[in-house]
Amino acid sequence: MAECKYRAMFFKELDIDYDPEEEKRLFNKETILKYADYLIRHKEPFSLAICIADSYQFLNKNYGNNDCANLLTMCRESLFKAIGEKGMVAKYGDDRYLVLLDGMNEYNDVWMVFHNVNMDLQTKKILNGEVPVSFTTGISRYPIDNQDVEGLLLTTNKALVRGKEKGKPCFIIYLAAKHSHIVLNEVKVTEFSTVEIISDLFNIANRSKTTKDLIDGIIKELGDFMNPDHLSVQSKNAVLAKFIGTNCQNKEVPPMEYNSICNRFDDNGLFFVNARKAAIAGEDRSLYEFYVKNTINSALCVEIACNDTKYGILRVEMVGNSHTWESKDKVLYTFAAKLLGTIIYNRSKNEGDQ
Repeated sequence: MAECKYRAMFFKELDIDYDPEEEKRLFNKETILKYADYLIRHKEPFSLAICIADSYQFLNKNYGNNDCANLLTMCRESLFKAIGEKGMVAKYGDDRYLVLLDGMNEYNDVWMVFHNVNMDLQTKKILNGEVPVSFTTGISRYPIDNQDVEGLLLTTNKALVRGKEKGKPCFIIYLAAKHSHIVLNEVKVTEFSTVEIISDLFNIANRSKTTKDLIDGIIKELGDFMNPDHLSVQSKNAVLAKFIGTNCQNKEVPPMEYNSICNRFDDNGLFFVNARKAAIAGEDRSLYEFYVKNTINSALCVEIACNDTKYGILRVEMVGNSHTWESKDKVLYTFAAKLLGTIIYNRSKNEGDQ
């Protein structure tokens, strides 16, 4: 398949292991969007879709995490079954997936793929069939609908808005004649929907009843959204919560020497290395040795603190391949750490005042 050729070339450039026969792999959202940009630069056709699990918010509000997780598993399985090697799937937020179909932009071909997704979902049941399992999906096509990734996300979201108006379940393939007039309410649809994830983190903070709920919720949300190899919160001596990326072989996240990181924080409480050799500073090799021992190639750490009270570290690590931390990574992880520090501080202060 020509599309697999381009995908293989793309992953080779990134120095990432890729098996074209691996059909049930959940990719990092960032990777899919970079691949979309790669296909645009090579003028190769593709389609981009956002699929929202319709019952997620209802389950989250009325039942809990286990039922939400079951729903997402069913949705993901139907995507993998219908798409196979024709495309790539990534988690795109709390209740949705991002899909890229390689080499496919003919209306009927795209229609058939998402028709098959919806047909397969109809065979699934949750809570004894009381809650439907379905997607509302918006789809756009390159180069028919737009010429860059951000523009395609805009048209995809317009199709999604029309889908919500039409009523679930449904999928809408963007057509300029029908959908170009739709006005999006978002401030701006960015490649990484940073505004959306920040809003979700605030909601988690407001809903959490305990510090454990707060930490677990933020780690899960950030992990699902960014899909790093390792994401964790560490106190001085222990890892309190962790997320392991879907494609990471190293499942161990041991606590690291707390002071070896604290001594390296900049004025914003941030430390990162794009390649572990950069962890060597002067005669102190302990951090570098920790990374070598645990096969960590790139790492980012943010101090969790508020008003000079230190609670721990937010750790993000990539295993195997080096990773260049971009400004959006630093902004999002720093925001999450600051939010954790502020909420923990305010709660401990309020408890002390009672």
